[in-house]
Amino acid sequence: MPIDRYWVLTARKTAGEATPEELAELAALAALRDEEARTGEMLEKVWDGHTPQPVDAAEEARLLALLGNRLPEFSERAPGRRKMLRPGSVAFIAAVCVGIFAVVFYTLQHRSVSKHEVLADRGSRTKVKLPDGTRVWLNAGSKLTYDDTYSHGERSVQLDGEAFFEVVGQAGTPFEVTAKNVKVQVLGTTFNLKAYKEDDIVETALVTGSVMLHYKSTGSNESTLLKPMEKLVLKADASTGAYTPQRAPIIVPEKETIKEIAWKDNWLSFDNEPFSDLAVRLGRWYNIRVVFTDDSLRHLTFTGNIQGEGIKDVMDVLSRSSREFVYSYNHVSRVLTISKP
Repeated sequence: MPIDRYWVLTARKTAGEATPEELAELAALAALRDEEARTGEMLEKVWDGHTPQPVDAAEEARLLALLGNRLPEFSERAPGRRKMLRPGSVAFIAAVCVGIFAVVFYTLQHRSVSKHEVLADRGSRTKVKLPDGTRVWLNAGSKLTYDDTYSHGERSVQLDGEAFFEVVGQAGTPFEVTAKNVKVQVLGTTFNLKAYKEDDIVETALVTGSVMLHYKSTGSNESTLLKPMEKLVLKADASTGAYTPQRAPIIVPEKETIKEIAWKDNWLSFDNEPFSDLAVRLGRWYNIRVVFTDDSLRHLTFTGNIQGEGIKDVMDVLSRSSREFVYSYNHVSRVLTISKP
């Protein structure tokens, strides 16, 4: 094979043992490798989805001549064989090219695409930087998925859970997040998306920029454009899966953090939130299970902000402010029990 001969001659040249004839042969093989490198670059462009520029008549003639000189061994290899197309003929070269590109495009169609998953387990939060520079904060109990096609002509991710996105602008290539049959499409912006699979809502809170949401409503597909400091809460119908939208402004009291994204800065923020909903968040935040011994306690509501505290510190604050429940926490089973005094 020519490539084997190339390395043999290269070794002889390095050792100072090559004859003048071998040096001339090595130079010819090096030129041949340059042509192969150019072909490889063209195939890489095809692989990446780029359309090669058309070649002029002179370049086409050069390539045909090159192929004709490269392929003589196919015609004379076996004596007594059937008559076949001459290697130098255009028909033979075209047949070889068709075969090569058939293999290439079969490979393109059947190549495997690797999936990448970023997990934030219950009781933890994490941060990831995507290939295009977009930064994502994942809340507890969340998963972000994307594949190798990301940043190669598209920027698509899938979310199960809650995440805050700081999207890098990229003209002509929008950033898309899919979560529970809702698609959020942006160019460059910061927003929070909450879509846990066990919840019946999808909540999008826009901080800067703009986002377009696409979702299924009753009897139709809807699209909604959000403005900065707006949020859209989509509540799913249990039987049809259709969403009912509720649009609202994001209200930030003076000198306070934005409640919808406070979690990424380690704040537990709640505003007139039912204890039942808060218990779900505490379960994810601290990787615990919350048990109510009396269902009436689920309807207690809380407002406040607590930063970076342990579960017992949080519960001490809540119980003192409410005075309507007591709690116990088992470190071994990780069960928090809420009871009446």
